[in-house]
Amino acid sequence: MFDSHNAHMSTLQLSEPVSSALSTPSRLTAEDETKSDPTPLVATFSNSANLTNAVHDISTRPVGYADLSDVYTGIWRNAYGDQKVAIKVIRARPSTSSTDTLSSILLRELSRWHRLQHRNVDLLFGFFDGYGPLPALVSPWYENGNVISYLQRRAGDPDVDAIKIELLLGAMTGLCYLHDQSIVHGGIRGNNVLVNEEGIARLSDVGLTPILSQNSQSFEHSGGIEMDRYRCSAPELSLVEGARHSYASDVWASGCLFIEVWSATEPHPVDQLFLALRKDKQPTRPSEISFPDFLWQLMLECCNAVPSQRPSATDIVAQIQVHSRTQPLSNL
Repeated sequence: MFDSHNAHMSTLQLSEPVSSALSTPSRLTAEDETKSDPTPLVATFSNSANLTNAVHDISTRPVGYADLSDVYTGIWRNAYGDQKVAIKVIRARPSTSSTDTLSSILLRELSRWHRLQHRNVDLLFGFFDGYGPLPALVSPWYENGNVISYLQRRAGDPDVDAIKIELLLGAMTGLCYLHDQSIVHGGIRGNNVLVNEEGIARLSDVGLTPILSQNSQSFEHSGGIEMDRYRCSAPELSLVEGARHSYASDVWASGCLFIEVWSATEPHPVDQLFLALRKDKQPTRPSEISFPDFLWQLMLECCNAVPSQRPSATDIVAQIQVHSRTQPLSNL
């Protein structure tokens, strides 16, 4: 499990005024982008967000391994001063004869992520050329790490269950925002939920998994990352020919995220649980993991074998809010 990708961000440092960065962006949907030519937006992003000459003191080796990338650290010199950042070098081999084709597709997706502003969605500062065949991502460095490593370090906290609920609520609120922007995340799992210095969950690697899975030969991987990604992947993505990542597959992965988060502080083999869900079998509830009743039921709803019968991200947020506000954690 990747532990280090994540960065400290003491002040908001963007390529636009802080007051603008903190405002709620206007809704930009896939339909809007289809109606208008996205080329100018991508060109603007390619020029303004290229941080190759602004990032220095890059680590000589990866400091960790994220879901899709090897992660280095560096210092971004910008108008607000120097800031430590994460530089994610994507592990993928283009499936086309031209690396430029995948780079262009990736830049288009990154330009969409770059425009997003939400407290539960990780910021993308820009990209960095020169590390591998594809543009590397430049984003905040969070010392707290991802949600799993963060919770493991807080296992002895008497309020750890409340912290888990708050983190899950934050992650699902971020997913609601993405779906409202007509964006499929495609890689919901613990490794892609980061925790900032205020303890707020932030979704990372927005939209990258669908793009890379459709346009690259394979994901290079380290350790068990590939298996972790597979077990959190909706079954239709591997069973239905031509199936693509969707809102419904994001919801399936969210159900798996509930398992990852709740078992983070109560070590217990959960592979059989994931396997049962993928085979559309009623899983046995592990007695070793103190799952709240409502969260176990919500997980089962999210991991329904029929995509159309899964709840929406909005429904998930509503259920978590109702139970966390009206019932003591011991009775959740």
